[in-house]
Amino acid sequence: MENAAWSWISIIAADLDTVKALLSRFPESGREVDRAGATTLRRLKLHRAPFFVWYSFDPGRGARVVELYRLFHSRQETPRPRLTP
Repeated sequence: MENAAWSWISIIAADLDTVKALLSRFPESGREVDRAGATTLRRLKLHRAPFFVWYSFDPGRGARVVELYRLFHSRQETPRPRLTP
């Protein structure tokens, strides 16, 4: 059981590295779920682990600048993060 938990941690870490590389090139990859002016709130599913990354992107801050808000399990009931203008 303990090895399985460490295996999941490795998978999540690898998926987060993949997301980091993807968002550095394509920051609008995630599904837009909210907007405040030019800033968008987006959600992107990790590749192998059952988690979603919630992040914001504002092209005015730089073409490759994203801000991570939350990392949630796909079955977790969570309130939507709010964008502040």
